[in-house]
Parts: sequence; C-alpha cells; structure tokens
Amino acid sequence: MANFTRFAVCFLLLFSAACSSAPGSHLLNPALRHTKRMPMPPAKKKVSDLIQARIAAGDLKEGSVYFHALNTGYWFGLGEHQKFIPASLLKVYLLIRVLQEEESWPGALKSSLKLQDDVRNASQEVLPYERLVQGRQYTVEELLSHMIVYSDNSAAYTLHTRFGDKSLEKIYFDFGLQTGGKDETYLTLKQYMMVFLSLYNGTYIGADLSGRALQFLSDSKFKDGLKAGLPPGLPVAHKFGERGVSTPQGRLQQLHDCGIIYYGDYPYMLGVMTRGDDIKKLAAVIKDVSALIYSEVDYRSKEARN
Repeated sequence: MANFTRFAVCFLLLFSAACSSAPGSHLLNPALRHTKRMPMPPAKKKVSDLIQARIAAGDLKEGSVYFHALNTGYWFGLGEHQKFIPASLLKVYLLIRVLQEEESWPGALKSSLKLQDDVRNASQEVLPYERLVQGRQYTVEELLSHMIVYSDNSAAYTLHTRFGDKSLEKIYFDFGLQTGGKDETYLTLKQYMMVFLSLYNGTYIGADLSGRALQFLSDSKFKDGLKAGLPPGLPVAHKFGERGVSTPQGRLQQLHDCGIIYYGDYPYMLGVMTRGDDIKKLAAVIKDVSALIYSEVDYRSKEARN
C-alpha cells in the first residue's frame, strides 16, 4: 500500500509538471495562470431576448450590446457592428488628446481658457446641471471635469478650440474613426469600446494619465443608464451620449452608455447603444441590460470561486 501511495504521488507530480510545461504554454498570457474561466454563453441569449422583447413592445427600434470580461478576454456582441451617431461619446477622444498635452507639457492642465459657448450647443434631455459662466476663465482641468462629469458642451467646445488639431485627428484615425465633412460622424459599438480597453490597459497614453482619464469617467453624474442597473456604490467609469435626429417619420432619439464596471476580481466592459422614439424608454433598456449582465457576472463569479 505504501509503495502504491508513493507511486501515486510521483505520478501526480510528473503529471502536474507536464501540464505546466505543455507545448506553447510559454506563449500564453501569464495572467491566465491565476485566472479562473468565467464563460457566459447563456448571457448572450438572455440579452438578445431582452432586446427583441423591447423592440416588439415599441420601446426600442435598434440596439447594440458589447460585453467584455477584462480578466479573461471573453466577449460577446449583439449588433456590435451597427453604426450609430456617437454624440457626446466623442468627448472621450478629446479627453485623451488633452491628457496627451499634459504628458508632453506637464502643467498644461493648470493653464486657463476663457469659456466659449458653442452656438450649436444642443440642450441635454437626460442630465440637467449647473452650467459654467460664459466668458469666465477656467483651468483646463476644470473644463475637462465638466466636459466628462456633466457632458458639458460648452466646456467641450472651449477645449476643442484649443486642442482640436491634427493630434486629435490622429487619435480619431488610430481608433478607426472617420470625421470631417458635413455629415454626422458614425461609429460602431465594438469600435468605440476599444477606447475604454486602451485606457484600462494604459496602452495608448501612459498608465498614470489613463488612470486619470478613468477617474474623470468614474465621476460621471449620469445615473440613468448602466449605473441604474447596478448595486449602489459599485465603481463605474463610463460615458453616455445622446442625440435627436429629425426624420420623415418624426424625431428619432439615440442614447448610448459605455464603460467599465469594476466588479471585484471580475471587472468587465459593457456598452449599449440604442435608437428609438422615447429617450426615457431607451434609458430603461440600457438599465435592464446592465442589470441582466451584472446578475450573470455575479452568479458566474460565485460559481467560479467554488
């Protein structure tokens, strides 16, 4: 019996060593050695059913969803290649451009600019806020904060007049975004989510400034989309965008919310883009998708720990 036990122990040790040195194992992401898989195939079907039910109910005309588990790389999308008008989502690219300036010229965020009003300034329907004072001097950092936290269009316009140069165009180009001309800019959800992935990994601007960008985004006051479907206090770095477009059939609304949800050891990216007639119903769709995904991640994470 003792001989058998010694044989079994030796076999297990040899087997473990063989597994750890399997062909190609050195080519894998080292983080995978410490990560438990958390596949979520059922979630895609549930989200698809939710979207189709909302379309059938008339709450939604079109919707796109993108999910990405950041510790495993598992992702799925629904209509993630549909094109939408990004609207205020573009402010994240401008945020990156200004932080690039700080990277090249430390202290740039402390410089001042006079607030200018955008004559095209569209009124917000989903996030009322106290506006900055026209003609007053604000630091670049204050303008950045207002642009992201409140999605302030005047702050964005003021920053764009100073930083909307070829460097910003290069950022658009690097992320596959085509701008310019008289037509609206369009992008896909999957395309847009790559900007959040680059910030999370600190791959486009340095880690310190990427963290700073995510801090601005985590201070967002918009609570009717992704955050509405999450437990209070769960950190979320996100940006919303809204746009109304006149069509022969009437006014068509678009509402989007995209970001990173910091759920313990299982952070994930989630983006939802929507089109429909009623902005409040679109916000409810985003909320319900967020709640559904959270419940799936919560369940799967507990399952993975056992």
